[in-house]
Amino acid sequence: MKPYSIGLRLTVIMFGLMVLGLSVGASQPASMIKAKEAGRPSTYSAVGSTESFVYMPLVMVPLSQTVNLANGSFEADTYINLSDPAPCHYTGFTDEPKGNQHPSGWTFYSPAAGQPLPFPTKMQMGNVVAAISGGPGEYVHKCWWQLPTEERLGQPRGLILNGDWTYKAFNLGSPQALVLSQMLTGTPGAVMEVIGYILGETPDQPTGPKLEDDHFIGSVQLGPTTDTRFYATMIQHNDVAGNERNWNKYDVSAIVPPSGQLQLTVIMQQNWSGEVDFFIDNFSALEWFPN
Repeated sequence: MKPYSIGLRLTVIMFGLMVLGLSVGASQPASMIKAKEAGRPSTYSAVGSTESFVYMPLVMVPLSQTVNLANGSFEADTYINLSDPAPCHYTGFTDEPKGNQHPSGWTFYSPAAGQPLPFPTKMQMGNVVAAISGGPGEYVHKCWWQLPTEERLGQPRGLILNGDWTYKAFNLGSPQALVLSQMLTGTPGAVMEVIGYILGETPDQPTGPKLEDDHFIGSVQLGPTTDTRFYATMIQHNDVAGNERNWNKYDVSAIVPPSGQLQLTVIMQQNWSGEVDFFIDNFSALEWFPN
């Protein structure tokens, strides 16, 4: 929710209109008041009046400005050349030997095999057990050319929400996680808001009655504010109009501290061996100021 909601804006506007009504009622000239007291008609004409008054409603709308969130739609250091056999190109950093593409502008981290996952515990048939990484998964940029028509921008099963590219974190195998982060700079005392989208999908079938609620996890953190969602919650969301996939919209806000900096962290975690596909796209940031 935005720090200054539409409801608050309407309340302020209604208050302004009430002030207008009270002001007009209180601004009758002395001649009108005296006429009423004498029992004469109290119609007032401004003809010949030397002064006129215009009463305007008091409307207070919070101001906002864009925060420089880097590469929120994962378009940086990419290009498409349809003359090439493989038209989609990423020119940023790619690690070896895995070949994972580190998105420009973001700090990239994936725990090595044997290391705790970012959320270090998980559920197993009612018990809490350690969540340990089996090593990095696969992390790549995907352009529209690599997707079937129904998965392109604006389509009913779209995997791209903005521009020509999306970013995919996936694994067919052991537990893994990807952490992307960057430091955002704002105005001390302002309210910073970050909006972004994560999709998590799995074809995995349960060995018991159902998959664990935390079979996978998507999380967005801005400074002290955290929105963490388990698989059981994420598959209930359809937050992109006209898109049938379970895209989750994350909307987190925090007050910018005196340092002027807030860290944004995005986590996608697969807790069990199997197949999980995450897609992430269309992150943006604003900061809000009261009038």
